[in-house]
Amino acid sequence: MYTHDENIQYFQTQHRFGHPGYGGQQGIADVNHNYAYGYVTNYPSLSLGENDIRSKKIRAAIYETINKLKKL
Repeated sequence: MYTHDENIQYFQTQHRFGHPGYGGQQGIADVNHNYAYGYVTNYPSLSLGENDIRSKKIRAAIYETINKLKKL
């Protein structure tokens, strides 16, 4: 099962790339799982993308869904 760490290394691996942005915004592409997403908000937080609770929840939901689909 895939789990992700919550630091800047999350964005740059052999099969995943992206960039956190100001206020919690971010973009990520994951080649192994064949998906990409961008998160842009009208209400920026004071943290970078990798520490923003909203983007953490989005990433967790994405990989939870990927893991559930793998079991089908």
